[in-house]
Amino acid sequence: MVFFMSDRAKNNVGLIENWAKPILFGLVTSAVVCAFVSLLISVVVALLKAFSEYAVIPLAVLALAAGVFAGAWIAGKIAKRRGLLVGIVIALLSFVVLLAAGLVSSSAALSDLSWIKFIVLLISGAAGGYCSMRQRRR
Repeated sequence: MVFFMSDRAKNNVGLIENWAKPILFGLVTSAVVCAFVSLLISVVVALLKAFSEYAVIPLAVLALAAGVFAGAWIAGKIAKRRGLLVGIVIALLSFVVLLAAGLVSSSAALSDLSWIKFIVLLISGAAGGYCSMRQRRR
């Protein structure tokens, strides 16, 4: 019951509503959109007969950026404020998940491509969060 909650418990409820829920939904949205865009890219690549293998990495980064943008946009909409900050948090957490998956699959440390992905994800996350706050409310 809300009447018997301490101030600390009320602050924890606010923390969950203001941060945990938007970030969780943003990360899930980011993963789903990234998988969907990757699927679309793979279908297009399969339909094309002549395709350069040098375009695979930029297309993968594009799929990641689209996923983080969508996740940051959804998280900003749910949070209803601080969209830029929420978008950057989504980008950072997405990069940490990517980095952990990369370190599990190979023993290589951070490469130049990892830093490029990090910058692209930060930009797309910040842009998604910013766009979520800039739309007109009806």
